[in-house]
Amino acid sequence: MPDATAYGYAQRRSWIFFAWWYPAVLSIAGLLHAVLALALGQSAETGIGMAVLGAVLASTGWALTAWLRFTRRPPRPASNLLRVERGIRVPQ
Repeated sequence: MPDATAYGYAQRRSWIFFAWWYPAVLSIAGLLHAVLALALGQSAETGIGMAVLGAVLASTGWALTAWLRFTRRPPRPASNLLRVERGIRVPQ
Protein backbone atom coordinates (compact mmCIF):
# COMPACT_ATOMS: atom_id res chain seq x y z
CA MET A 1 0.00 0.00 0.00
CA PRO A 2 1.51 3.36 -0.98
CA ASP A 3 2.07 6.16 1.47
CA ALA A 4 -1.16 8.08 2.04
CA THR A 5 0.74 11.27 2.83
CA ALA A 6 2.40 11.24 -0.59
CA TYR A 7 -1.00 11.06 -2.26
CA GLY A 8 -2.23 13.84 0.03
CA TYR A 9 0.69 16.03 -1.03
CA ALA A 10 0.02 15.33 -4.71
CA GLN A 11 -3.65 16.14 -4.23
CA ARG A 12 -2.78 19.45 -2.58
CA ARG A 13 -0.41 20.38 -5.41
CA SER A 14 -3.00 19.52 -8.06
CA TRP A 15 -5.63 21.73 -6.36
CA ILE A 16 -3.14 24.60 -6.26
CA PHE A 17 -2.17 24.15 -9.92
CA PHE A 18 -5.64 23.75 -11.39
CA ALA A 19 -7.09 26.64 -9.37
CA TRP A 20 -5.25 29.08 -11.62
CA TRP A 21 -4.28 27.02 -14.70
CA TYR A 22 -7.68 26.68 -16.41
CA PRO A 23 -8.54 30.37 -16.05
CA ALA A 24 -5.06 31.30 -17.29
CA VAL A 25 -5.61 29.19 -20.42
CA LEU A 26 -8.94 30.99 -20.92
CA SER A 27 -7.14 34.31 -20.64
CA ILE A 28 -4.48 33.30 -23.19
CA ALA A 29 -7.16 32.06 -25.58
CA GLY A 30 -8.99 35.37 -25.17
CA LEU A 31 -5.86 37.32 -25.99
CA LEU A 32 -5.26 35.22 -29.10
CA HIS A 33 -8.88 35.68 -30.14
CA ALA A 34 -8.60 39.46 -29.74
CA VAL A 35 -5.34 39.65 -31.69
CA LEU A 36 -6.66 37.52 -34.54
CA ALA A 37 -9.93 39.44 -34.62
CA LEU A 38 -8.06 42.73 -34.89
CA ALA A 39 -5.78 41.29 -37.58
CA LEU A 40 -8.84 40.28 -39.59
CA GLY A 41 -10.57 43.62 -39.09
CA GLN A 42 -13.22 42.30 -36.71
CA SER A 43 -14.29 43.37 -33.24
CA ALA A 44 -12.01 42.18 -30.44
CA GLU A 45 -14.69 42.60 -27.78
CA THR A 46 -15.27 38.88 -27.17
CA GLY A 47 -11.55 38.13 -26.91
CA ILE A 48 -10.96 41.01 -24.52
CA GLY A 49 -13.86 39.84 -22.38
CA MET A 50 -12.46 36.31 -22.28
CA ALA A 51 -9.00 37.62 -21.39
CA VAL A 52 -10.32 39.80 -18.57
CA LEU A 53 -12.53 37.03 -17.21
CA GLY A 54 -9.65 34.55 -17.32
CA ALA A 55 -7.28 36.97 -15.61
CA VAL A 56 -9.79 37.71 -12.84
CA LEU A 57 -10.54 34.02 -12.26
CA ALA A 58 -6.85 33.04 -12.36
CA SER A 59 -5.90 35.69 -9.83
CA THR A 60 -8.85 34.70 -7.64
CA GLY A 61 -7.83 31.04 -7.83
CA TRP A 62 -4.26 31.93 -6.94
CA ALA A 63 -5.37 34.08 -4.01
CA LEU A 64 -7.76 31.43 -2.67
CA THR A 65 -5.02 28.78 -2.71
CA ALA A 66 -2.25 31.03 -1.33
CA TRP A 67 -2.65 29.60 2.17
CA LEU A 68 -2.08 26.10 0.77
CA ARG A 69 0.87 27.32 -1.28
CA PHE A 70 2.77 28.83 1.65
CA THR A 71 1.75 26.59 4.54
CA ARG A 72 4.30 24.52 6.44
CA ARG A 73 1.63 22.15 7.69
CA PRO A 74 1.91 18.66 6.21
CA PRO A 75 -0.98 17.58 3.97
CA ARG A 76 -3.78 15.38 5.21
CA PRO A 77 -3.33 11.78 4.13
CA ALA A 78 -5.43 10.67 1.19
CA SER A 79 -8.63 9.11 2.45
CA ASN A 80 -9.48 6.52 -0.18
CA LEU A 81 -6.27 4.87 -1.36
CA LEU A 82 -7.97 1.84 -2.89
CA ARG A 83 -9.95 4.07 -5.26
CA VAL A 84 -6.79 6.01 -6.12
CA GLU A 85 -4.89 2.79 -6.75
CA ARG A 86 -7.62 1.54 -9.10
CA GLY A 87 -7.72 4.89 -10.86
CA ILE A 88 -4.03 4.93 -11.77
CA ARG A 89 -3.60 1.29 -12.74
CA VAL A 90 -3.23 0.66 -16.43
CA PRO A 91 -5.68 -2.05 -17.55
CA GLN A 92 -4.07 -5.01 -19.24
